[in-house]
Amino acid sequence: MKKVNIKAAYLAVGDELLIGQTLNTNAAYLGRWLNRIGVDLIESRTVMDREYEMVEAMKQMLNKVDWLFVTGGLGPTKDDITKKAIAKTFQRPLVYDPNLVRHVEEFLLRIGKIPTLKDTSDLFLIPQGSKVFYNDQGTAPAILVEKEDKLLLAFPGVPREFHHLLGDKVGHELKKRYTFCPPLQTTILTVGLGEPMVERAIESIRSKLPQEVALAFLPHYGMVKIRLTIPPKKASDDHQRLESAVSAIEDVLRPHVFGRDEDTLSRSVGHLLMDSGGFLGTAESCTGGFLAHKITSVPGSSAYFKGSIVSYANEVKQNVLGVPSSLLQKWGAVSEPVARKMAEGAINSLGVQLAISTTGVAGPGGGTLEKPIGTVWVAVSNGTRTHAQKFVFPYDRLGNIEATSIQALDMARRFLSE
Repeated sequence: MKKVNIKAAYLAVGDELLIGQTLNTNAAYLGRWLNRIGVDLIESRTVMDREYEMVEAMKQMLNKVDWLFVTGGLGPTKDDITKKAIAKTFQRPLVYDPNLVRHVEEFLLRIGKIPTLKDTSDLFLIPQGSKVFYNDQGTAPAILVEKEDKLLLAFPGVPREFHHLLGDKVGHELKKRYTFCPPLQTTILTVGLGEPMVERAIESIRSKLPQEVALAFLPHYGMVKIRLTIPPKKASDDHQRLESAVSAIEDVLRPHVFGRDEDTLSRSVGHLLMDSGGFLGTAESCTGGFLAHKITSVPGSSAYFKGSIVSYANEVKQNVLGVPSSLLQKWGAVSEPVARKMAEGAINSLGVQLAISTTGVAGPGGGTLEKPIGTVWVAVSNGTRTHAQKFVFPYDRLGNIEATSIQALDMARRFLSE
């Protein structure tokens, strides 16, 4: 097995990426995957569906790195020309792969489609000498082309297919060939403090942290991730030194810390509900069901989540949640009294032990001087005790909705922890 300092680059192919029609989430996924195994991603580039542009980019990038990852353009349509560009880059002919034909036929039958394939389809042509990784979630395979110490790894651009092929197939091949030395890394997850406040809070202990520990702050809608990294040295006490630094920062930032690494606020609230044995429900106005979506994104959430009432209209607030019309007339839908009544009404309507309500002005219209866009009230109630809080967010509509959901989950987390 080889043990080397590998440098990688990423080339995304597709006009739809350049014009903003499709968001390239593959870049972020690949970056995380390479970081976990200790490979440096030094460049990421996007090119149009033009053979000349693709060949030039491949040649330039392969001159600088050991591995070049390519996504997109491996399908059966006329604009899928990535394999032609690879063949030209490596000066190899495209050859017919009968095993790929059989695999695609089996895949189509498995998903209930009748194969109508032509043996001459470009889908089944592969650069000569390539290693083929058959795709269990689509028709286009991944291919590995090798020349001297350089690897080009091409994948279909559909994210779920890329994830499957990289994680379940190509990744295993690379791990058989190379011995990786990943960095030690832990990410502390916080909510309720902005990035400057987090930095100030840990300033007093920062000088006491081991010099090898690098800190990075990653803000997102009221949450801040603090990533701590020790470069791969394999010193005997690296794990202990990292854990000591993580614990010191967590102690300073409590109660804003809700987890580490892949934890989520939804999962944190779920654990607390499982411990208490209670059920949760939501009454949503401005979030329109997004809060329920975040809760139910956790596998097993049916054990503690009963449902949501999306009370977008005032009639639903009145008729389903029991919010008095007098409160709506006096205070308006975006107000503390209405948020409280929504949460308390959801307790009865859904038959739950804890309810979260949201009501606000998500935008882009509807704001006033008293209640500008981004004004939100969130309430949490267990039927006997209700806590409500006002927020004013500075984001666009979708950002305000997500920020509201994050703060609502954090309020529930703190409510359950009291």
